[in-house]
Amino acid sequence: MTTPIFKPGLYYSPRDVCERLGISQETIRRWRKKHGFPATLVTQGCIRHNGADMNQWLLSREESGH
Repeated sequence: MTTPIFKPGLYYSPRDVCERLGISQETIRRWRKKHGFPATLVTQGCIRHNGADMNQWLLSREESGH
């Protein structure tokens, strides 16, 4: 991965992540359970994904061939 998909320092909603990666929210739920997909719980129970963590996770998945 040469260009980061997500901007470090920003937080993304599950909908934003789905649009950027071309996946469904169900896929995010599966990845979170099985593959340690990064998520940050913020106020009022809303899940937000940290851009830097997302880029690192995607890079590690790419390097491992998944």
